[in-house]
Amino acid sequence: MKNRGDFIERLPWRIGSGLGGKDRSGWVFCAQVGNRTYLRFVPLEPESPVVNEIGTCLRLVECEEQAPRVLDPGLADGVYQAWKRARRSIHESWMAESDPANIQPRVRKLNREIADFLRRHPPGEVAQEELDHILEALESPWARREENALRLVWRQELASAEDKAQALIREIERLGVEPFEASAPLPAIDPVEINLVCWMGIEKAS
Repeated sequence: MKNRGDFIERLPWRIGSGLGGKDRSGWVFCAQVGNRTYLRFVPLEPESPVVNEIGTCLRLVECEEQAPRVLDPGLADGVYQAWKRARRSIHESWMAESDPANIQPRVRKLNREIADFLRRHPPGEVAQEELDHILEALESPWARREENALRLVWRQELASAEDKAQALIREIERLGVEPFEASAPLPAIDPVEINLVCWMGIEKAS
């Protein structure tokens, strides 16, 4: 992009090429839906699953600027069927985020247990509004570091359930975890709305 950015930006969409010397054969696709970009690697073997891991896709297309173009006729002819598989994979990923149930936070077992405990043993001096805020924060995704700190308090032997509830609330407030705000579900789309930007045929080193 630094040396040939203007040229690259003028390239037509759906353009493709080929690259050799890799550890597998197939096709890497770059596609766009709205302002989202997706990468997919479709292996040459039809029974192998489509790869959506970004690092793998980028590694497969990584090359030097002067790398020769290598495109086996079989890869060139097979790109149409491969794109159908890639587009189906992208469509499934998008549609999964259009279901509100799929974008809810994954609450760890520890957090669920503590939330249940606090509901059964609410500290008397904590206002209901404050307790609701704490429970919302507790039932949100937590990083391992904060989870481990909370677990230490949860395992403490204290004189009463009231004391334990107070200790847990103090720790939650100290950690400063805020309630999770779910993003809005994506609108449903038709596969034809997935735009192919470019593709690269990948040939395994012989």
